[in-house]
Amino acid sequence: MRSITEDARARIMPELDIERPTLSYSIE
Repeated sequence: MRSITEDARARIMPELDIERPTLSYSIE
């Protein structure tokens, strides 16, 4: 499940989400 923050971050910076997918989940 993706939180609202992760979804918003993916829309704002898709490159970051693709390059470092684990970083987003590590923060959560």
